[in-house]
Amino acid sequence: MDFADSFFATINRELDTYAHHLRRRIFSTYRDMPWTDDHRRAMEPLLRTELDYVVTQILGIFDNIGCDRVPGGVLGYAITVLPDDTAGMGDDDMGVPLLPDGQDYADAWRDYLSNPHHVKTN
Repeated sequence: MDFADSFFATINRELDTYAHHLRRRIFSTYRDMPWTDDHRRAMEPLLRTELDYVVTQILGIFDNIGCDRVPGGVLGYAITVLPDDTAGMGDDDMGVPLLPDGQDYADAWRDYLSNPHHVKTN
């Protein structure tokens, strides 16, 4: 199973849902503003682009081992997967790395988004 693809697909679905939710809240909160059809069509993709950027920035924190983006006393962070099937995982094993060694999380997220197979639903 491709754990990274599943992880990014879950984030992708959540962002689509949240971008739609934000769009509805903005238009509801500011319903007295003179929104045009162009504004309405542009809002959700714009929100989604900004949410993609936020996720990229958050995942980038994992990619900055030993730099000023992580607090003192912390070398870095890693995302691991805890599969249901624990066969082959020792008692000391803390899971399977989400990505192969050396691959950046933020780059993998951008690659996921740029793959035409992973078209956004909005």
